[in-house]
Amino acid sequence: GSDSPTPESGGDGVQRIAAAYAMIDFEPLDRLRVVTGVRAEKTEISTRAAASGTSFRAAAIDQTDYLPALSLVYRLSENTNLRAAYGRTLARPLYHELADIRVEDPFRDKFRAGNPDLQLSDIDNFDLRWEYYPSNAELISVAFFHKDFRDPIETLFIPGGGSGGIKTFTFGNARYARSTGIEVDVRKTMTGIVEHPFWERFG
Repeated sequence: GSDSPTPESGGDGVQRIAAAYAMIDFEPLDRLRVVTGVRAEKTEISTRAAASGTSFRAAAIDQTDYLPALSLVYRLSENTNLRAAYGRTLARPLYHELADIRVEDPFRDKFRAGNPDLQLSDIDNFDLRWEYYPSNAELISVAFFHKDFRDPIETLFIPGGGSGGIKTFTFGNARYARSTGIEVDVRKTMTGIVEHPFWERFG
């Protein structure tokens, strides 16, 4: 990006995404289900000045990505599964992050400047999950997840890029980032609670 805030100017943008995917779902062994495939996505994003004679820098992203996915589900019992999954996804820059326009952000009391040099972010997602289904409508699961980000978009402050004491921030691609954690999911129906004999005394 530039070392100073871009001047206020008008612009517009276009985003086109075309996608296709192939998937295979099969059971090579008893109790083991395999779901795998790949998704192809072609991304076209561009910005341009709304009027000629401005210093607006155009942005252009035109690339095709292939995003593989694999899920292994092992049935421990009739209502309990162990699931391991991997999938690659994308994060695309938003228009206000990409467009070469500087605007005031009243919520942050700062100026915001887009960066037309931004690139898409690749994300590798890993997930190991234990699932228990007390009924068809209920679920208890505990999952360990890990995500590797390449070129993640982050907020950057421009040194000396203030006006009237208000700082200016922009956006850039970091080299990488990681996110790891544990997720617990509980889904419970209200049927047993609503039909409990306790409520009959209020009838």
